[in-house]
Amino acid sequence: MGIGTSYCQVKWAYPIDRAELQNTTAAYLNPNGLPTGLLWGKGSSAARGAAAERERAWYEQFPRVRSMLEKAGARATRRVLRLRVAKLVWQQQNKDLRLCFALGPGAYATVVLRELFSLTDRARQSDPDETQLRL
Repeated sequence: MGIGTSYCQVKWAYPIDRAELQNTTAAYLNPNGLPTGLLWGKGSSAARGAAAERERAWYEQFPRVRSMLEKAGARATRRVLRLRVAKLVWQQQNKDLRLCFALGPGAYATVVLRELFSLTDRARQSDPDETQLRL
């Protein structure tokens, strides 16, 4: 079974009871109060108790992925799951759109663009002039 096959069989969302949520919420937050998730690697997660157990159980579904990350030298770290976009400014002139914004550490501008727009990759098109941008 390939990684893609295993990946598609995972149950991504499951209910968490209120008591568990109250007991584990702080374990998932960074110092700025943003929710985080574990990026697997060598070392230990900052999560403790039920939060650590939930993350460990989830990653047990992916032994090959865990092994690849560890062999590549990845270190266990927490990544922000929601980001704040600051100082967003946009200008439109004819067909051109210019966006300027600021992101915190560990955030990627491509993620913001993916969430804002439905983009078509010109490199993957037979006719580059057919590129569409939909808001």
